[in-house]
Amino acid sequence: MKQRLITTITAISLTVSLLAGCGSVAPETSQEDPAEQKIQESENQKAPADSDETNTDGALDITGHWKLMCELNHSEYANGDFYDTSLMYCDGEAPESEIIIRNNGEEYIADYYYTQYEYYEKNYGIPLVKNESDGSFTLVMADPFADSTSEDQELTISLTDEGRLVINKEYSYEDEEDPEYWSKSTNTSIYLPKDSPLFDDPESLRYFDTVTVSNTADLLNSIQNNRKILLEAGEYDFSQVASKAINNYRISESWDGTMNVFADVSSLCLEAKDGAKVELCIDEPYDPVMSFRNCNGIALRNLTVGHHVEPGYCSGSVLCFEGVNNLTVDKCNLYGSGTYGIEAYNTYDATVTDTDIYECTYGLVSLNNTGTFNFKNCTLRDSSELAMISCDSAYDVLFEDCVFSGNDATSYETTSFVEIGEYDRITFRNCDFKDNKFNTFSNREVTLENCTESNNSSAMTELMNSQEDETPTKDSILEGYNAAVTRQEEIDNELSTNTLLDQATLNQLAYEEFNLWDSLINQFWTYLSTTLDEENMTSLKAEQQKWISNKEASMKEAGADFEGGTMQPMIEYGTGAKLTRERVEELIHRYIGD
Repeated sequence: MKQRLITTITAISLTVSLLAGCGSVAPETSQEDPAEQKIQESENQKAPADSDETNTDGALDITGHWKLMCELNHSEYANGDFYDTSLMYCDGEAPESEIIIRNNGEEYIADYYYTQYEYYEKNYGIPLVKNESDGSFTLVMADPFADSTSEDQELTISLTDEGRLVINKEYSYEDEEDPEYWSKSTNTSIYLPKDSPLFDDPESLRYFDTVTVSNTADLLNSIQNNRKILLEAGEYDFSQVASKAINNYRISESWDGTMNVFADVSSLCLEAKDGAKVELCIDEPYDPVMSFRNCNGIALRNLTVGHHVEPGYCSGSVLCFEGVNNLTVDKCNLYGSGTYGIEAYNTYDATVTDTDIYECTYGLVSLNNTGTFNFKNCTLRDSSELAMISCDSAYDVLFEDCVFSGNDATSYETTSFVEIGEYDRITFRNCDFKDNKFNTFSNREVTLENCTESNNSSAMTELMNSQEDETPTKDSILEGYNAAVTRQEEIDNELSTNTLLDQATLNQLAYEEFNLWDSLINQFWTYLSTTLDEENMTSLKAEQQKWISNKEASMKEAGADFEGGTMQPMIEYGTGAKLTRERVEELIHRYIGD
């Protein structure tokens, strides 16, 4: 399909309100055409209702050294489809870009740098042309990858009243052979002064505005990218909202008509206002209370969530996440009836803290095709029927400082308290198990670190005694490293000499090498926690969390081309093994020496 690229310039001076918690915006419900609403919401994100003044008098100075904090993209296609992305500095996903603007007499001059993946551009000494109509500036750059169909790249630069630099680009694609085929894309890059203290608190950059709501319809109509929503005290029943009351393409119906599916949202926080008692619920037993699909940067705080149905009649989980990255659930109460408190598919980099999951009718947690799912200071209790923790293709699942009490997994003789897949890894650290019933604790090997138990099945005591290990030492870490290197060499040799291995065996070997280095880095972490002082350990934890996020992203990206195929586990675990070995060797060199 032959296409030509048309680069255009937006004539609007963008004014984005980018301070987290910058004020309350009253939600509005309109009956616009859905296609028009998509365009309007894209514009609203760039110009919220409480900051619509433009910089037309030139009073704000654009000179200085600016650094990119986020990049937003909105694309639309002839068939009616659209696609939004939000790349945030706080997630470590934004491109690297800086711009230096200086005043040279009567004109502004810019030095511009931008890189993302394999794309790179750097331009020096570009004059800016002021647009007298709205006070914005135009920057024209030659495309470093220009071909015969490309034109010079034009960017619109403007400054918000809050002192944010906004660079806007618009692109259009048209098919010369099929005029009905087209697409439009708007790219908005937002910068702060390079020395801004906000970069020291990246999370403060996530939300562009704050909205307060007091009823379910307003809550659903307020869902939008880069927004924090504060909920007044009360009950929010999604079953009682008619679809005609919702004019927000990010909200869709579940199969039974309940408006409780949140889709394609980035950097969204739902939080009880000032510690208010807030309950989110539905009256239908067959749906999750809330479903999040294809989302990034979702945070739920201080909320109570559950079904208003009789126990035993529910076949929907409390919270369901599908295709979600960067998830936070904090200080929430997730109650049955709900098949599981949390059910997740293709979800990565999730943290659940200080949360109570209870009275569920199938189990506590179900994780499928997930990575880095951490539970901290949670209570998981009083649930029954199937496996309490169910994992399938889930790696790096950690329960730390959690309490498991009053759970019953004895309905079927073949059911274990924990059931995991062949390549799954799950760790319980500093957890307390009490008054739980089960036939066997786990169907496959799991890791128990410094856990306690009382009044559980006798199998629990035997399992914990068998896994008691001494605290790792410098010598044991080095011995473990040498053993890992030896086994890695054996795996590499088998892969290079045996060409008849089937895919299942290749997947198993990839998982083994990943687990080899992942187990060692966990032992090393335990060693460091006993040898480093609090200040250094705190700094290392922040560094390690960033490394984990980058590792997970690299594994997911590596396996993306094989998604759903039999090679996907091999590619992902192989990538993870390589990166983890490099990290182990870096830490050994730094803290133990050569």
